[in-house]
Parts: sequence; C-alpha cells; structure tokens
Amino acid sequence: MNTSKTIDSIVENLFYALPFIHKKLMRIDPPHLSCGLHLSRLHVGILAMLHDGPSSISDIANTFLIPKSQMSCLLDRMVEAGLVNRTRSESDRRVTNVVLTVKGDQIFRQCDEYIKNNVREMLSALTAKELEVFSESLIKMKEIGSKLTINTPEGEDKS
Repeated sequence: MNTSKTIDSIVENLFYALPFIHKKLMRIDPPHLSCGLHLSRLHVGILAMLHDGPSSISDIANTFLIPKSQMSCLLDRMVEAGLVNRTRSESDRRVTNVVLTVKGDQIFRQCDEYIKNNVREMLSALTAKELEVFSESLIKMKEIGSKLTINTPEGEDKS
C-alpha cells in the first residue's frame, strides 16, 4: 500500500469524521441539567476521566491535548460549580490531583446517560456488524492517538 496515498485518505476522511463525531454523536445539552456551568464536551470529558478516579492536572491536560494554563481555567470554573475539587497528592506534594465531587458524579451520570441515548438513536440504523466495526475503529483510533506526538508552539508541553 502506498503510504502517501493512505495518509492523504486519512486527512480527507478526518474532515468528515470529526464534525460527525463532535456535532452529531456527542451532543451534550441535556435540557433538564442545571449545574452552575454551561458544560462543553471538554467539561464532560474531564468528568468522565475523573469518574474513573482522581487524576493530576498535567495528566488531564495531556489527555485532552490542551495547555495546563487552559486546564487550570477550566478547572477553576468546575470547582466554582462544585463539580470537582483539587487535592494535593499524598505521594508527591508538588502534584495537584483533581477529584470528582458527589455533585460532579451526579452530573456526569446524567450527561453520560443523555449522550448514550443520543448515540443509540443516531446509530440505530446500523447493523450489528457495522456497530462492531465502528466500535473497533474508535478503540483503534484511541490506541493510535496515544502513540502520536503533537507539534506545539514553543513553550507549551508536547504530548
């Protein structure tokens, strides 16, 4: 297979796949949700990550490929809304961990169910085989994404 043509195909398909995933599948505006903050996809992603357990600010920033300064601003708003708390790491006092509050966990569960219902509805026309292939493709994308390095402007962390 021609590597150059494969990369061209990846780039072309990303322009179509990413808007579909972000704008259609990941709708996160539950009408009944009131948490003191307009939740973005990034907020919900952070809640999902913290649902699995506490994480350091650096780990969260690296996962979502954003600068730590932007992450700090996002977390400030999430702390003000009562969704997360910052705590010092017991093993390394220089590290600040972020933990989900009870309210944050409740909001995450509501968003998670809302998103899952939207995705179920959007993907209901697919066959079982198509769903399996789509799921496997997303898993593979996540694996590949963790192997890629990102070129960032000087002064920012590289992941």
